[in-house]
Amino acid sequence: MQQYHSYGKREKPPFWTFKKAFWILGIAILCVLALGAGLILPYFFDHDESSPNVMPDIPAFAVQTSLTYHTVQLPQEQMYEGDLILVNHESLYQFSQEDTLVTVSDYKNKAYKISDTTVKLQKAVMDPLNEMMRDFEHHTDFHDVMVASGYRSKEHQTRIFNQSALEAGTTEAEKWVAVPGGSEHHTGYAFDFSIYTDDGVSLEYDGTGECAWLNTHCQNYGFVIRYAADKTQLTSIDYEPWHFRYVGKPHASFMTDQNLCLEEYIAYLREYPFSEGHLQVQDSDGNHYEIYYVPATGEMTQVPVPDKNPYTISGNNVDGFIITVSL
Repeated sequence: MQQYHSYGKREKPPFWTFKKAFWILGIAILCVLALGAGLILPYFFDHDESSPNVMPDIPAFAVQTSLTYHTVQLPQEQMYEGDLILVNHESLYQFSQEDTLVTVSDYKNKAYKISDTTVKLQKAVMDPLNEMMRDFEHHTDFHDVMVASGYRSKEHQTRIFNQSALEAGTTEAEKWVAVPGGSEHHTGYAFDFSIYTDDGVSLEYDGTGECAWLNTHCQNYGFVIRYAADKTQLTSIDYEPWHFRYVGKPHASFMTDQNLCLEEYIAYLREYPFSEGHLQVQDSDGNHYEIYYVPATGEMTQVPVPDKNPYTISGNNVDGFIITVSL
């Protein structure tokens, strides 16, 4: 009995030693697997190498459409029309014989003023402009904003440019006044604000004070500040907080969210041709859209359009068409 008791105290049975080693090895393997998962899984979840690097610092928003389409033929002339046409000193406006302008005084509400009864804009601009100015007056109780300038003919723009060049020199004039043919005012989609008080005092519109509301919220109505302070190198025009351009709600929302001027946006949309995935955007009202680009192919271009969904087509005044589909 004494020999048995001594054996139990001196060492453990061989089977227990093997079991202990097995558990230690198992725990070690589990630790290695857990560490590996911690290093590898974030790679799969945080890195998406399938997304194309379309433009620096701008994510890709391409989706494969599930809609069905048919084609329509568009003449080359239509490439120079629409609310997304790019007009600058390189892409001059192609003056059309068709006049789709309206006189602002015939359509405006009482929330803002106009410089005179001859000011004209595209009819498509009027409802968004009236809605924006009505909401602006409601939020600020300020009604001294005036549409000082809308559509300009080439002759009108020539007179303005020549006068500015005479006063300040051509180089300085080009910083503030577009060359004839290169002005957005030719399109009827752009206008300038100023301030005119009930006391008859004219003031410069600088987008501050009560007017900051307009510059901050204009994208919700389809407008953008066309010449931003940080885009001068691209637009070739100095900062103009008074110059508003209509491009439509989905485009204005996306341009503002991604800090794109129109030059950048037109280039960006070329990354979304019809056959390679469409740009999906959402406007400030929560409405969803798909946008794609179709390059012009000559005198007539076959443009795919959806069978059932509402859509709009705009030329870009450069090299093709932009189709915006409401989902």
